[in-house]
Amino acid sequence: MATLFNKPKMEVKGKGILNNTELHFQNEPARHKLLDIVGDMALIGTHLKGHILAARPGHAANVAFGKQIKQLIKRDRANLKVPLYDVNKPSLFDINQISAFLLIAFRFCWLIK
Repeated sequence: MATLFNKPKMEVKGKGILNNTELHFQNEPARHKLLDIVGDMALIGTHLKGHILAARPGHAANVAFGKQIKQLIKRDRANLKVPLYDVNKPSLFDINQISAFLLIAFRFCWLIK
């Protein structure tokens, strides 16, 4: 390993840490694993809202899990019944009605504070 990293007398100490490496934080390996998971989940391409619990995570498992999530998201988006917008149809509300709705909503939010 010393020749691979071009370092003299490199040994693996306890917990897989190299003898010429000093940790910046006591929990640096845990931080590294956490950032690995966050980065691998970012490959999904959309925001996630939830908790992810991982025991002994690794890039291969994280990426496989991310691919499964991405497939579920694609399936759910394909099943959405989003109405099509037709510009030729008359509007449901005009600007004055929308303003009135917003004013009512603002007053209601102000009252519950």
